[in-house]
Amino acid sequence: MEVAAALDRTKVSDRKATYILAGTASTLDHNLGGLAINRSSIRRGRLARRKEISAVVKAAFKVNSKLVIHRDGKVVPSLIGKEKVDRLPILVSGGHITKLLGVPQLTTGKREAIAQAVFDSLEDWNLTDCVVGLSFDNTSSNTDDANEAYKLLEKKMGRNLIHFACRHHIMELVAEAAFSACMGAASSGPDIHISKRFQQVWKSIAKDQFDVLDRALKDKGQENPPPRIQLDPTPTNPKRMTLADFVTSNFNKLLDKFGVSQKFLHQDPEKWKDLPEFAEASKTFQNIKVVNDFAERGVALMQEYNALLTKNERQHQFLLQVIEEHRKRFPFATKASLMSTETGQQ
Repeated sequence: MEVAAALDRTKVSDRKATYILAGTASTLDHNLGGLAINRSSIRRGRLARRKEISAVVKAAFKVNSKLVIHRDGKVVPSLIGKEKVDRLPILVSGGHITKLLGVPQLTTGKREAIAQAVFDSLEDWNLTDCVVGLSFDNTSSNTDDANEAYKLLEKKMGRNLIHFACRHHIMELVAEAAFSACMGAASSGPDIHISKRFQQVWKSIAKDQFDVLDRALKDKGQENPPPRIQLDPTPTNPKRMTLADFVTSNFNKLLDKFGVSQKFLHQDPEKWKDLPEFAEASKTFQNIKVVNDFAERGVALMQEYNALLTKNERQHQFLLQVIEEHRKRFPFATKASLMSTETGQQ
């Protein structure tokens, strides 16, 4: 299986593999007449190994942490023919793991098809109960599409999920706006409104004062809260704002989704660093991947191997699983990397 995986990752065709294997066998003084080294035999063997490796990868994938969904659609050439098709790389992340579930071809690019494809992938990998959140690009068009598709997904799953706008894309938008403002480039709106709002109310925020959050955590939050903090720059009754002004009972929902204890919230924030509950909560949230880079890597993998080595849809899915697993085990073409993993496979 190691040889088959290496040939797939390096994009070696069946014909070229025949020359490589025959040359290797000859160098090792094997009698080629007694070996099944021909294009057809090699092809059949590689097809079988892909399926076998994919099954092993799926069976071995066990998680004990909460997962976040990542997905990013792309129009690519069909495996057969010249037409273009919609494909949807679907990945999950949680703890220290990331996993590509598949890159299904969509019959349409509509939101219902997207939601169904994500749900089917989760069911296929038995991960539906592990998912608590989802990540997406936050450009205006992607945000609207993601919201609608994910609403349908939540309906299929029978529960609400936590939405994470990609933090890298947020910073890209901020950096782009700042660069445009500094360099004088054309821009429809150089001001960053959320920064302007914070600037206008900054003097009213008690930056050195922390309140115990009991009262705030009991305040009923909005059923569908806005994606960003809302600040009124000209309040009718200006007051000194504290941490509690930015918290509602919705924060409890976030902790509940990830199975985090709320005990530390009822203590003075000055003491949090000494509490085991806070340490566990901090570890949990630091490991959440609130970026959609993983979906973009799935897109890159899909594009790199699209219509390569196989024209069969099932074999294409197997192929991507084999390559992803091989890349994880051997990230670099160095002796140290190749010797770092003992597989027990021949």
